[in-house]
Amino acid sequence: MQDITLESVYQQAKKLPPEDQQKLVEAISTRLRKAPLGKRVHPAVPYKDRSREQQWLRENSHLYIGEWLALDDGKLVAHGKIAKEVFAEARAQGYERPLTFFVADPATPDPVIF
Repeated sequence: MQDITLESVYQQAKKLPPEDQQKLVEAISTRLRKAPLGKRVHPAVPYKDRSREQQWLRENSHLYIGEWLALDDGKLVAHGKIAKEVFAEARAQGYERPLTFFVADPATPDPVIF
């Protein structure tokens, strides 16, 4: 009988379609939340499905090259050149944890060299 390891489970999970990967994450998260006291794992930040924001980025991010974006509920809630101002604007509108993203210019080479 083959031993089950985290690595083998992870490799199998990577082969699942994205929808099934999401279901797996949710199932594991639910199980951890129901763990007995003393063994309970508290997530630092509650999970939030960001698929609508990711879809928006795929369709629209090219319009905001060089800017910081704040998205929530599948829509753009703030954008600008200065991250701190974008975060402040999103919070002022009542969005506590918007998805934030910097749209890099694809024509500019990556400054990180290994």
